Amino acid sequence: MVMQVSYRGLLPLTMAVVRHEHKHDSCLEETNRSSINQTCDEEVFMKEVLVIDDDIDIMILICDILSTNNFVCQGLDSPQRALELGFDALSKFDLIFTDVKMPEVDGFEFIHHLRQMGVDAPVIAVTGLHDRGDSLLDRDDGRLRQKPNMIISKPFRFEDVLEAQHYL
Repeated sequence: MVMQVSYRGLLPLTMAVVRHEHKHDSCLEETNRSSINQTCDEEVFMKEVLVIDDDIDIMILICDILSTNNFVCQGLDSPQRALELGFDALSKFDLIFTDVKMPEVDGFEFIHHLRQMGVDAPVIAVTGLHDRGDSLLDRDDGRLRQKPNMIISKPFRFEDVLEAQHYL
């Protein structure tokens, strides 16, 4: 079963941003509980993140952490499904999280395939392996693997996930 989960990031203080198109300019109208402000001089761009993990609970947890911190998050439970999306879809992501140990394609293989496609977004590997995936990276089984930009060990703290934004 392939599951895809999408999240829209929330702005601080439950502030909503609504984009309005005008004849010659575009403005953002920011609305919160106490005031309405309109600004035309800058736009808010939220970073897009892809999270791949065959453990749906971990995928949702990472997406929840990211989406409540101003990221737009999409989750997939299969690296194979992610690769099938192709370069155009994958290259839109600013950051990619991947589990290391997954059934069909491990996270390090997934990174190799991403780089072969030309996707250059930073990749954060998440693993519960005691050696942080070194045994998998060093395995001589004919599969091509590549190191991530950062490795987060499970169990992780919210701060560990948010530290990944330093790669943006």
